Amino acid sequence: MSVKYAGENAAHGQFRDFMARCVLLATSLNSIVVAVLMSVGIFSIPAYHQALVFTQGGLCFVFYLAIRYRPGYLPVAVWFYIISTVCVGTSTDLMNVADPMRFTWHFATTSAALIIGGLPAGIIVTLASLVSVVVANHIYGLLPEVGIVTLCSALTVTFVVMTILVQYVYRTLNDLQMSRDNLDKLAHTDALTGLPNRLAFDRYLASKVASERDFSLAILDLDRFKHINDTYGHALGDTVLKEVASILANTDADMAARFGGEEFCLLFADIDSRSAQQQIDDIRRRIEHRPVRAADGGIHVTASFGFVHSSAPHRSGSALLSAADHALYDAKSAGRNRCAAAA
Repeated sequence: MSVKYAGENAAHGQFRDFMARCVLLATSLNSIVVAVLMSVGIFSIPAYHQALVFTQGGLCFVFYLAIRYRPGYLPVAVWFYIISTVCVGTSTDLMNVADPMRFTWHFATTSAALIIGGLPAGIIVTLASLVSVVVANHIYGLLPEVGIVTLCSALTVTFVVMTILVQYVYRTLNDLQMSRDNLDKLAHTDALTGLPNRLAFDRYLASKVASERDFSLAILDLDRFKHINDTYGHALGDTVLKEVASILANTDADMAARFGGEEFCLLFADIDSRSAQQQIDDIRRRIEHRPVRAADGGIHVTASFGFVHSSAPHRSGSALLSAADHALYDAKSAGRNRCAAAA
């Protein structure tokens, strides 16, 4: 399997996968170009080398098609490319003597191996290229001694520069991914309480509705919250919201979210109506009996709940929320600090 750089994330993987597919396709196309040029008589290569080039190109195309439908084959495809590149590169140096520019292919293959196979693959291909170039030049004497030193130095520099460049690209991808994750978190999190916000809750509710599995939904509203703000100030009001959020975050609800103002939402997945109502009543009592510290002592806060179960004849998320909201109104009208179920 390809070795990942330290800190590699999903963005790195997507980049590596995309580049691997490009390299596999380009290698396949190269074998086609070679076949066409040979057919029109522009050049010829030894039969053994032909077999290697066309086998590599054909199998690269097979892997290219395979990983479109089975991404799990990608590590195998990458390492096939690495190994076959070493074989074809060595064969080019030793067999294709008629091509005086054959050594230049090592620059492209070293870079491709490093990008799609990681640092180990880049080292393998670079070392194999250096050995192949030196041996081929020793046999055929294509370049003078200073020329082979220059070529080997250039290959080494290419490897080093590409390593630095790939690391830089991956760090940039990592920074972009972190920025994206932070923006996504900010977009779905309530800044005051740290709970998911309405956007996050609406999306989660939609997924539960689509799953067609039973769940229970509750909307809670803090009783006489405006009086708390007017009497004690908005700073204490914010403290109350944080305290309630802390209680909700430590419940068995699958999601607790701040819906806006002094309203919160709870969703209990894979639970029957009776069990959900028992949990909601337990939460109601915990809110009631947890005083919030104020300058002149502690104040007690209560909350009213509207509850609906998904087995009721309300299938859309908006219909469920509307039913819970009507039940919340009934709880308020009945005297507050209680839970009312949707009819």
